[in-house]
Amino acid sequence: AADLRRWSERLFGRVSDAFVRNGSAAGAFPIAVAAGAGRFSSGMLRVQFNLLGGASDQIAGLMFGLDANGDYFYVRYNTRDGNLAVWRVRDGQREVLQHGEVHRQLPLGVWHELVVRVRGRDVAAHVAGDPTIAVAHRLDREPEGRVGVQVKRDAITAFRGFSASPSLP
Repeated sequence: AADLRRWSERLFGRVSDAFVRNGSAAGAFPIAVAAGAGRFSSGMLRVQFNLLGGASDQIAGLMFGLDANGDYFYVRYNTRDGNLAVWRVRDGQREVLQHGEVHRQLPLGVWHELVVRVRGRDVAAHVAGDPTIAVAHRLDREPEGRVGVQVKRDAITAFRGFSASPSLP
């Protein structure tokens, strides 16, 4: 809890009890916040990922809209479903918003790239090199906040080349 308090203050300029509570909830998954990216609401997010292992499945996600209370959205690829999906974490609870229709297993131990475009409330994502592995969804609100990567607790995933390119208003 002390680490979450420090991160809350570092990321948002204040300690938020909700951030600490939600970040340590049973359903919370690990996130890594791109501290240098600042606040993001619209634009393009990209990251290369390498699925290395995990007990139940392998996962790689791009997180966006992280706010001071610990709520955020993310798009993830996982090997169990073999697709992309848009998720929301609110009050420490995960909720799937949309599953992609194409189910294809990406090979482990190979670099892939996840691309997410956010325009207002509209989110569209795909795996670079295979645009059929895709998902799109209209959120209930614009996702203003911090960005980064997200994984499942038992997943072993390497990330590189993260970028956040905000759109101009």
